[in-house]
Amino acid sequence: RRQPGSAFKPLVYAVAFDHGMAPFDLIADAPVSYPGLVNGRRSTWTPKNADRKFRGPVTLRRALEESINVPAVRLLEQVGLDPVIDLARNLGITGPLRREYGLALGISEVSVLELVSAYATFANRGIRVPPRAIRQVVARDGAELPLTPAEPQRVLDEEVAFLVTSALEGVVERGTGGRARARGRPVAAKTGTTQDATDLWFVGYTPSLAAGVWLGYDAPRSLGRKQSAARGAAPMWVDFMRRALASTPPEPFPIPDGVNPIVVNRATGIPSTLGDEGAI
Repeated sequence: RRQPGSAFKPLVYAVAFDHGMAPFDLIADAPVSYPGLVNGRRSTWTPKNADRKFRGPVTLRRALEESINVPAVRLLEQVGLDPVIDLARNLGITGPLRREYGLALGISEVSVLELVSAYATFANRGIRVPPRAIRQVVARDGAELPLTPAEPQRVLDEEVAFLVTSALEGVVERGTGGRARARGRPVAAKTGTTQDATDLWFVGYTPSLAAGVWLGYDAPRSLGRKQSAARGAAPMWVDFMRRALASTPPEPFPIPDGVNPIVVNRATGIPSTLGDEGAI
């Protein structure tokens, strides 16, 4: 298990959407500090953005697309630690999860299989099917023996899963996952880069396949000052998906009946028209 960094953020946003928030609701990207203890002494933790800049009010969609740290932490404070931890458990993450706001930034270690399984649930419209390594059991005489089927379980409403998918499509179209952009093939994905580029993640999916890449040393150390998930992990993911889906025709992510797309300004979330600058 290794820290997933920002690749954990979609779980926080999923809980926000499940609580009734919308991708174009605004949240503050502004300085904030939280009291705590460091080595037994009173201290404060002040989350920072990777570029050390603040943007003021931003939409949830933009905050996730650009992987802005402070809004993710503020959002976790708003929706609560327990609902996010509960969702993580329901999505198949079994390791220890630290009950602190740094959870939004991926400070708790996960395995690649756990995180890909969680993303696959978003792709599968909120229904989790536990991953299994055995596809077939054959007897000595060649007869195929029956396998107990994995029990699917709905852990998210279909509408919520789609909102997460839509936001992760934006990560690829306009945000940190741009290297995974594929002409004519919808892709939803998220980058994750931990402190000092010790762990690089790229996890994503199409409507038919979910996959994840982790890049790092067995004994944790920096991969290099200029490394990032977009530079290191994303190209591996793209190469694999291109080969794996070579014979699979592109298909869009289906929009549930309970979701109605509208045109808004990306920066403000205010309803707009397609001809306006910044409208999506």
